Amino acid sequence: CLHAAGQGGAAYGECCNGRLLEVLFNTLLDACVSIRDLDRLAVVFGLMSSFDVELSAVTFGTLIKAFGQAGRLARCHEVWQKMREAKVTPTIVTYGCYIDACTRNSDADAATQVLASMAGDRVKPNAVIYTSLIRGYAHAKMPLKALEFYKEMRDQGIEATAVTFNSVLDIIARQLSDPAKLREVVEDMQQASIKPDVVTYSILIKANCNVGNVSTAIALFRQLREHSLVFDEVALNTLLLACSNAGKVRVAEEIFQEMLGMGVAPTHVTTSILVKMYGKAKQLDKAIEVSRRMEESTGCRPNLYVYTCLIQACVRNRRLQVSWDMFARMLCAGVSPDAITYGTAIQGCIYHNKFEQALALLRHAYAVPAADGTTVFQALGYDPSEAEAARAAALAAAQRPVALQRDILLALAAALRRKGTAALAAEADRIVGGLPKADAPLDTRGPMAWARALTPPDAELSAYSASTRSSQTATETP
Repeated sequence: CLHAAGQGGAAYGECCNGRLLEVLFNTLLDACVSIRDLDRLAVVFGLMSSFDVELSAVTFGTLIKAFGQAGRLARCHEVWQKMREAKVTPTIVTYGCYIDACTRNSDADAATQVLASMAGDRVKPNAVIYTSLIRGYAHAKMPLKALEFYKEMRDQGIEATAVTFNSVLDIIARQLSDPAKLREVVEDMQQASIKPDVVTYSILIKANCNVGNVSTAIALFRQLREHSLVFDEVALNTLLLACSNAGKVRVAEEIFQEMLGMGVAPTHVTTSILVKMYGKAKQLDKAIEVSRRMEESTGCRPNLYVYTCLIQACVRNRRLQVSWDMFARMLCAGVSPDAITYGTAIQGCIYHNKFEQALALLRHAYAVPAADGTTVFQALGYDPSEAEAARAAALAAAQRPVALQRDILLALAAALRRKGTAALAAEADRIVGGLPKADAPLDTRGPMAWARALTPPDAELSAYSASTRSSQTATETP
């Protein structure tokens, strides 16, 4: 523009107007990306052509970012090719957008190829680029490859950020469980004068829990709480679960109180962990009470996992009628049982020789009415209110048959034959279309082995942790 000003005012004004239009349109494109509106983005891009606005690396980078967020990686490749054909040289930010789009869409190999091409444009990768690659290979379950990029970055003298270090620590904690490697990265972090944050400490606590160092995790948690650090729900649930598995009920109760004191709202995962813990500790009343208090304080009614853990706790404590009441209340609340829920309740019936109730649960699972019209509520001795019965009826109308796990059918078949209940065995055989034969291999770990192996909250916690990985390691966008 300054050169044009020396040639004449008109040329100078035209140059400035063109630059202003480019900035304006690129800002509008970026706004469309922020709200993930591809339709408006297409309109704005069309207007750029109408106004003869020159396309820059910023424009192409914004388009790649938009299509990457939308899961349309093929379009990202097309935009990149168009940029190359237009002789526009990508910047570090453009490369960052493209690599992020590849890793976001689970194509870490393509991201690696893009990294290799940077040298041709004399663009040196930075910590953001390497962090995207590290996360991409972590998502692809290739932790060793992710660590190779971490080492390459360090060897090239590129300073890692707190986000980079936390991403690497998270990979080691989740996928490798290697304490020595974890200490090595922590030392790298200290040498780089990067101060650990609450995300770092949360990862370290989870790492210690994963390798069974529960006492170390608890000590670290208490030390950091003295400095008023606030942890997220995932880290706290992981610590609660570790305490539960280690039988540290009192410590878990203290951590739960700390959780409430921090203002971190308990979730269904939290409730499931506590219910399961109290059930294993033979404190059934506390298990039921904690679920009730959670519902009262948060307004969050028990879900499938909470109800399953409650039923499991009742069975474990040999309170069969209470387990039936829990199952009935679950139906009355409009919550559909799954195979694990049915299996837990039926296993309790088998263990206590309550085969009529076991058959009632089997019928309900496979949506087969009783020949004499007896409802599952009547069989379990539960008297629902009118409103409860209406909700349960609506649930039953929409319910599809639930196929039970083979272990449960084997146990039921063996028990019915062993007790000589031929009529019930024949009915069960008709319901499921053929019970396993008597000579089929049985689980020899004991009558309660299958119930003890149930871990629905652990499964939910793992899924939740995976889905919220971005909340545990702060995002860094190019």
